[in-house]
Amino acid sequence: MWMILVALACSDPPPPASPDGCAAIEEPTAREDCRLERALGLLDDRPAFEAWIATLEPVSRDLLLIRLAVQQPQRARWLCEHVTTAEGQERCQRIVGRPHLGGGP
Repeated sequence: MWMILVALACSDPPPPASPDGCAAIEEPTAREDCRLERALGLLDDRPAFEAWIATLEPVSRDLLLIRLAVQQPQRARWLCEHVTTAEGQERCQRIVGRPHLGGGP
């Protein structure tokens, strides 16, 4: 019995809990796809969406926002307002600048 306790004590700790439930997914593409699915479910509740994306690391948040802007061009302008990295802002501006996709002025 004590050997089981020792083995448990020496094992790696579980990954930290995350607000999105996706951080525990090790494979990067699967993790970001999980976040995309979560985000799509929150888009109609803007305050909840904005609170949730604030919990993500900047690179993951920007990737998510850009992917959403491509899928939801009618919302691209306000999605891009939350992008913080220079590269992400540049990409978002290209999406917003495509009026034929619904993201333009």
